[in-house]
Amino acid sequence: MSIGSGHLMAARAIREALHRLKPHLQVTLYDPIERVFPFFPQWGNAGLAVTTRYLRSVYGKSWGEERSPWVRWISQWAIWQRSLPAFQDGVVLATHVVPLRMALHTRERCRKNWRVYGVVTDYGAHGYWPIEGVDGYFVAHEEICEDFIRRGGRPEKIYPTGIPLRKGFEPGARWQAPQGERVLQVGILAGGVYSGAYTSMEAWLREFWEMLEARRDRVHLTVVTGNRETLREQVGRWAQRSRLEVDVRGFVNDMVGFMREQDLLVSKPGGLTVAETLACGLPLGCLRPGPGAESANVSFLRRHGLSTHQKALAKSCSRGINPGCFGPRRSGLWRRACGRSHRGCVCEGGCSAGWLRRVRRHRCIRSRAPGRSGSRES
Repeated sequence: MSIGSGHLMAARAIREALHRLKPHLQVTLYDPIERVFPFFPQWGNAGLAVTTRYLRSVYGKSWGEERSPWVRWISQWAIWQRSLPAFQDGVVLATHVVPLRMALHTRERCRKNWRVYGVVTDYGAHGYWPIEGVDGYFVAHEEICEDFIRRGGRPEKIYPTGIPLRKGFEPGARWQAPQGERVLQVGILAGGVYSGAYTSMEAWLREFWEMLEARRDRVHLTVVTGNRETLREQVGRWAQRSRLEVDVRGFVNDMVGFMREQDLLVSKPGGLTVAETLACGLPLGCLRPGPGAESANVSFLRRHGLSTHQKALAKSCSRGINPGCFGPRRSGLWRRACGRSHRGCVCEGGCSAGWLRRVRRHRCIRSRAPGRSGSRES
């Protein structure tokens, strides 16, 4: 689904890995709802923005529920049949629970020979994911397996593979802590139209910059505003009045290159962003998380000692502390939380190719029927 960017980015990463493995394999991306209602991503994101900002407790409570009647009801609408794949034999990898249920319903109703899998793109699993009939789940970490089991999932169908990431996030060339006295490169991802973090972005940026004025000769800020043109103009005016060195950008075409240029990344704690920073070893400063998945991601980081609150982040930068204090390099926590001893960690071959290798290692995807099979992601 195209609500947010994480689900779509994960699906693209899987397609990229499959094409590298088998260039002639037929792989197609499907967003069943957008195919029927092209305006859905804009409306869906706007609705999510309102919910996470003004109905935080309601959204958080629904995220933790064990069942969702409305998800089950919507997924059974006959209108989706024309938007789902027409192939008879193959594999469906769903990066969101709604198309996962749609695929299961279509398989049963139309007698498809599909293998249907869920790909969880956060470090927490909401109660909607465990569904009877799913052939397996690929989750971010071994801890998520335990969460699935507590919610009624079957252990033999849960595979800790990490989160599929784009090419370029291989763990070989990790972030290196800056040595000596030099300018600290801080990247701030301030774009997007929703999230608990971005609703207070302007106020936080103003406070953050004020605290850094005393260290303006040691910090360089790059602010990426995405599609928020109003925020981009506002940040541009602040930058002109500020004595800080600030680069304001709308969109970044090469996010891999951008992240590797930074000493510290400040962002909302989305699942893909957390996974990407962990994969390349970049310290992450988390903004205030929204309810649901973002809060679960922050909880995961805190359990492993890898989280820095946004206020502590500003104070540390203003004092000129080495950026290594923000990230996993500050102690042995990095290896314990994300070392190779954890087979479910994104750092063990964090890119999509590494994710696919771990899927093949589990030998969990097999065609339901003999014959030519395709592969699809929803």
